[in-house]
Amino acid sequence: MNGPGPSPGEAGVITAVVSRCRSAVTRPYSVPERLGLSGLAATVAAFGYPTVSGHTGLTLPCPLRTLTGVPCPMCGMTTAATRLAAGQLGAALAANPFVLLLAG
Repeated sequence: MNGPGPSPGEAGVITAVVSRCRSAVTRPYSVPERLGLSGLAATVAAFGYPTVSGHTGLTLPCPLRTLTGVPCPMCGMTTAATRLAAGQLGAALAANPFVLLLAG
């Protein structure tokens, strides 16, 4: 018995096993996995945003309208999309009639 800890031969084996385990755990994600995770995150955001904005009044301003005062064709699309996700078709169409293109 040499005392506590692995022998020099065992230490090399342990290091090899640990490095193999790390590479197996931290493998790069494939494109379909990344797209799936992005879609999942967008879905959670689309359904979570109306709840958060309804309780806090937090909204996202249009950058073009904020800088220039001119409404862009997408003004109201965030509101329309969140209303559509909440099942309020009339309110979604009132915010921006182009929301049907987004939904289709």
